[in-house]
Amino acid sequence: RVLLANLGFRDIETFSFVDRGVRAYVIHKRRRSPRHTVILGSYNRPKGVRRAIHSVRSQTDPSWDLIVADDSSDEATLQAIHAEIDGDPRCRIVSTNDPGAGHGVRKDPALRAVRAINNALLFVHGAFIHHLADDDCYPPERFEIFDSLFVDLRVFVAYGRILIGADPPKDTIRQIYFDFVSDPYKQLDQQQVAYRRECLLFVPKWPEENIEWASDGVFFRELSRYW
Repeated sequence: RVLLANLGFRDIETFSFVDRGVRAYVIHKRRRSPRHTVILGSYNRPKGVRRAIHSVRSQTDPSWDLIVADDSSDEATLQAIHAEIDGDPRCRIVSTNDPGAGHGVRKDPALRAVRAINNALLFVHGAFIHHLADDDCYPPERFEIFDSLFVDLRVFVAYGRILIGADPPKDTIRQIYFDFVSDPYKQLDQQQVAYRRECLLFVPKWPEENIEWASDGVFFRELSRYW
């Protein structure tokens, strides 16, 4: 089961049987996986997280699922999240479950945010992985644009524009990069990048050592060593 999960088969059921001393595994696929999985980092931004979630649910490509990686936000933020995702089977919330962490100042906030994202990566089902913060949002055609790039099977990591300013609202398009970025560290934001799920076989999580707010750039730098 662990091997299958590492190979990307996460939405399956398995059972084993023994025949003449040989253990065999039968795989049953439960449902078709979405093409795109979004991991949305959330902490105490009720208005921003609602707008971010809405931007995912407004995508012109319907083949997606959303994982809200919440770092034990306050009650107002959790209510805002549930108001957007409840009743939509494509959405789920994965919390760090640290009571009281949403009130006051977080200890090691950068590390906590990274651990929340890494926890969410364990639940990824989509063929392509996207990241989103609770103060940003996506243009509605984002998934369709990335689909046009990933048609080329040689493309494992891609990047492009995002619509920023979910909290407070501010419709601004970030710079669009038209050339290769040899080192994405502090050049690309997490919202600008998408990558194939197979990349996690080589770089399984965001770095948790010597952490800083540019940890997304460190993760993408590791990806760029392979692609």
